Amino acid sequence: MFVDTIEKIKKTQIIEDNPWNNSPFKTLLTLSIDGRGKVGEEIISQAFHAIPCNIQEDITDVNDGNKYDMKVNNYTIEVKTAYRDTRNSWQHENIYRNANVDYIIFIDFDYQNVIISCVPTSIIPFDEKDKIFGKKATLRKAKDDGYKFDFSRRTHQNLINNNLAQVFSQTATKEELGEWLINMI
Repeated sequence: MFVDTIEKIKKTQIIEDNPWNNSPFKTLLTLSIDGRGKVGEEIISQAFHAIPCNIQEDITDVNDGNKYDMKVNNYTIEVKTAYRDTRNSWQHENIYRNANVDYIIFIDFDYQNVIISCVPTSIIPFDEKDKIFGKKATLRKAKDDGYKFDFSRRTHQNLINNNLAQVFSQTATKEELGEWLINMI
């Protein structure tokens, strides 16, 4: 009964023209949140390893106890990975105002390309709507310092216009990404 009902409803609810069906990145949707995060961290790690720089990964700061995805040329970096959802937005979770991170790299997968933003945490709008982002981060319920930050196509365009983001094709090389990132930090 349970499986039959699910299969019956599934037949009427499948979106045949789902844009992810033809995406080279569609497997991303099958991964857990942690799995998607690891994809983003690995992409950024490969990019920095492809160019001359000093990189350390999975860092715990002995002075303040904070954890970072990586440290590049003495800048602490967090990586946030998202994919375009049914509302045409990219949802980023667990952004902390007091994490003492220098940069957040947002990796946003679209159907055929990837929008990467490299943002100094000092300009992330936690308190009020900002001209660059066109919005502010949202404090999660029952949290003192855990924010959600959703990006829209307009947010991406604003970041691109302010030289904080770039669109990369699916054929971009790790060297191209690494050079762009190192020039951003």
